[in-house]
Amino acid sequence: MVRLGPDGVAVPVLASRFEIAAPNAVRVWMRNDAHFSDGAPLTVDDVAASLLENHLRVVKEGSAVLVSSDDRSLPIDLLISRTFVFRRSGAGFLGTGPFVPIEQDAAHIRLERR
Repeated sequence: MVRLGPDGVAVPVLASRFEIAAPNAVRVWMRNDAHFSDGAPLTVDDVAASLLENHLRVVKEGSAVLVSSDDRSLPIDLLISRTFVFRRSGAGFLGTGPFVPIEQDAAHIRLERR
């Protein structure tokens, strides 16, 4: 959703904007044009499910999500910068990156650049 720039400041990637809501919480609005590697649009539900898998608390607030953590040892923007957004597709998962799974089984996965 965000990445850390060279100066350590969070920069929106999948997010259109974000704001620090508390020392351990951030409110994030997603870009309307963000999509998964198969072309499916990114939804607030996908973001919420991905964040929950990373042990972050999520409250949907219309087109935004309020993300918080009990871990006060790390800044919340650092925590969300390390979280991958994904969705289940069939037996596997799709991400928001530029690659599409071509084949996969328990031993390997083959990706192709879109």
